[in-house]
Amino acid sequence: MIQVAKPLHITAELGAISRVLMSGWTGPGPEVDAFEKEFSEFLGGGFSVAVNSGTTALHMALLALGIGPGDKVLVPALTFISSVNAVLYCGATPIFVDVDPITLNARPVDYEHALAKQDKVKAMIVVHYGGFPAHLSILWDFAVDHNLLMVEDAAHACGAKYFGERIGSTQFSEAMTFSFDPIKNLTTGDGGMVVVHQKRIEEKLRRLRNLGIEKKTWDRMNGDEPGWKYSIEELGYRAHMNDIMAAMGRIQLKSLNERNQRRTEIANFYFGELRSERRWLRLPPRSTQGFQSSYFNFVVKTEHRDELYQFLRERKIGSGVHYIPANLQPFYKQFITQPLPLTEHVWKRLLTLPLHVQLTDKDVEQVIEAVKEFGNHGKNPKFGTKGTKIL
Repeated sequence: MIQVAKPLHITAELGAISRVLMSGWTGPGPEVDAFEKEFSEFLGGGFSVAVNSGTTALHMALLALGIGPGDKVLVPALTFISSVNAVLYCGATPIFVDVDPITLNARPVDYEHALAKQDKVKAMIVVHYGGFPAHLSILWDFAVDHNLLMVEDAAHACGAKYFGERIGSTQFSEAMTFSFDPIKNLTTGDGGMVVVHQKRIEEKLRRLRNLGIEKKTWDRMNGDEPGWKYSIEELGYRAHMNDIMAAMGRIQLKSLNERNQRRTEIANFYFGELRSERRWLRLPPRSTQGFQSSYFNFVVKTEHRDELYQFLRERKIGSGVHYIPANLQPFYKQFITQPLPLTEHVWKRLLTLPLHVQLTDKDVEQVIEAVKEFGNHGKNPKFGTKGTKIL
């Protein structure tokens, strides 16, 4: 079976993990400190704070910015539920936002429509869907004009660039969050990172992830005062990353550019070979000088989504759907405040093709051949001669 997503681990990670285990210290310590420093250097700026998941990263970011009960937060409906749950964990209310049917990112006009009928909206979450950067400068201008805090959910966008700068490196938002779960471009087994540009927010994040304690145990044990002495001044969470995860992340970070380049090569292979299928298939937005995708996902659009999914499955090729919109899930229907026609139209046409660094050229060719076979007129006369309208 050709998997839609698959992590890649290398021997060097085993050595790094073994070194941590043999050190006798596996909690948050020197490896976490080094990973945070190296991640900030990779991005080209900011303070990086490592946590135990991408969901936690969003939760901690919102808390550190003061989001709480009574507040409302704008969030795209076409996202993984973590983007929505993080708002609810803070006691705030999510307000669903429609998306652009081409890029699948939310635009200022989409946030404007959601904001128009609301009060007490304090923040907006920007999702870089599939790794393709949202238009940050205009979204930042919108946030500033409407006095909103802006948080980037960059779970898909590790290594992506916006006009030459890595996502997370520049202050287009108050906080940027990353996910390092098993299938992300960079994985620590699980884990996440919050990147901020204000020292006071960084310090609050470090307390929040450590049960409210002002210094983690490693720092206390290696400081001048007794290691048992600590102070708690606010409610915190057990949300830290440990040294085992960080050691893996440090190795992964060294090869992230190379891995993302391979993803780009696979995506370009798809773009080149599948453009002939535009009669019935729409391809995702392609990287440009201003918008360089990390190609976490390769999401196509077709009226025949479910049939194509089954066709590929029968040929031992995995595919998926990212995502069922949050507003269509039973639990979240209580938060619906407006129609989301673009999201509800486009999600039924989305299918994610395999894209990961363990794909061989032969695997990619097999996927392309299967997609083309599905679209062949002779075997699928239902398509007709003019095709069907996708968007």
